[in-house]
Amino acid sequence: MLGKDLYERIKNLLIELVEIPSLSNTYQEKIIGEFILNKLSSFEYFKENPDNIFFAEIDNDPNNRGAVAALLKKEKTNKTIILLNHYDVVDTLDYGKYKNLAFKPEELTQKYKEIGIYDEFVNKFKDNDLEIDLLFGRGVSDMKAGLAVEMTLLDELSQDDDFKGNILFLSVPDEENTSLGMLAAVKLLVDLKRDHDLEYISVINTEPTFPSYPGDNNRYIYTGSLGKAVMFFYGVGLETHAGDVLSGLNGNLIISDMINELEGNILYSDRIKDYVAPPPTCLKMRDYKRHYSAQIPHTSAAYINFCLVKDNAADLMKMIKKVAKESVENIEKRNNKNFKKYAKLQGFSAEEKASKAWVYSFDEFLAAAQGNSGDEVNQAIKELIKSNQGIEVQELCLQIVDKVNDYVDFFGPGIVFGFTPPYYPPVLADANSKFDKKIVDLAEDLVDESNKYGYEVKTSSVFPGISDLSYFKLNNLEEIEKSLRINLPVWDSKYNLPLKEMAALNIPVMNLSMHGFDAHKHTECLELNYSLKVVPELLKKACFNLID
Repeated sequence: MLGKDLYERIKNLLIELVEIPSLSNTYQEKIIGEFILNKLSSFEYFKENPDNIFFAEIDNDPNNRGAVAALLKKEKTNKTIILLNHYDVVDTLDYGKYKNLAFKPEELTQKYKEIGIYDEFVNKFKDNDLEIDLLFGRGVSDMKAGLAVEMTLLDELSQDDDFKGNILFLSVPDEENTSLGMLAAVKLLVDLKRDHDLEYISVINTEPTFPSYPGDNNRYIYTGSLGKAVMFFYGVGLETHAGDVLSGLNGNLIISDMINELEGNILYSDRIKDYVAPPPTCLKMRDYKRHYSAQIPHTSAAYINFCLVKDNAADLMKMIKKVAKESVENIEKRNNKNFKKYAKLQGFSAEEKASKAWVYSFDEFLAAAQGNSGDEVNQAIKELIKSNQGIEVQELCLQIVDKVNDYVDFFGPGIVFGFTPPYYPPVLADANSKFDKKIVDLAEDLVDESNKYGYEVKTSSVFPGISDLSYFKLNNLEEIEKSLRINLPVWDSKYNLPLKEMAALNIPVMNLSMHGFDAHKHTECLELNYSLKVVPELLKKACFNLID
């Protein structure tokens, strides 16, 4: 285990990092980026090699943020390990009256000792009679501990003549938002690989553990990472007066039925042999009625989160089209049935209505509008994007679909579906790849190593938190690119993924987790002894193993 001096060095750096309130998508990310650049520049190796420190700016970013990279390059090898981390954190509103202490970890920890939260966590997570030492604060586990460990190890390996490989340290902003920092870094990785003749043999992240079940106190090493897609659904009903409701169809009903079918339904959980992803959940729902009136809201929309393990954007499109078609057809049948019952009660007969239900992907819906209006709809979309520079991209996607609806010549009931940002491809170790197999074998070796320190550590094929590891590999490039390009309304104008570059990187991944609890909660904390003493040893062993 690490000596006391190195442990204290990592801990002190961690506290310095946490004290910078680097909230995602704010100017504070630029501040901490500059801090990291200055700290790296103070290392002896980078004093001698200042040109090996890099900064990849996010294009058109109002906060001038970017990814920080530093290349430790030894002679006579091109084998390179990427050490990945992010330096942004989520907001602190959840801290309530202790919000002013969220970025003062030592003071917050002392306060939580005084009010009993500290002992509650010690008792909850005590295992194998190991000493538990906790530090509380925003970002201590997610993920400034990993950042501190990786920075310190980079400096240590630069001074270690026995280490014969290369290390590329990569620290990015915006991971907690839409990963703009990592997307900016992908081009940098490609350029560095070419310019310095590097062979990327692995990327190692140090995101914190996510418990697999309530009360799970295991430490974990992951050899893959969960993916994510956000899909929008736009429901088109039939307008009518509230006093004649059954002659129309409420758009909220259409979207509600889709949510009711998908929300928390494990039938739609993506899965592999040893892991089942969380089921879909609705992140937002709204209708397009702006003011009170007696007219029903006949258009409505929602976007829904899908966690991915093996499925991709193209797989989702196929699955969702079937679900949406069944949903809107059932609503139409139910509405017609209710109309006939109501007519009978009123004393008149109602004829069977012909089915008019439809389901279109966004590209099909846009093509219908273009066929009806020519280039007019395209110009309307451009004007909409230009006049809505300040709104979030998810809302802009929904507004674009609503605008396209003005240019079609058919009515509901119907559903339009597609994607909004962000999109994270799932990443798994390939059983047929000797490079991925080496990562899986290494994970098992690190488990054995951790046992020497008395800790229970397990391996898992999927890191269950969304991470930037998703952007180091990509399978099925062509079908994913096609699905996103034509079905994500702000593709190219507001959002893009360097898909070809991601596919070309094709780097085996590992997440060597810090042992932290309650990420994104006011009780976020880090177990110091395992995270700052054992993990650095495991990470160092991993680097030597991969190079040897």
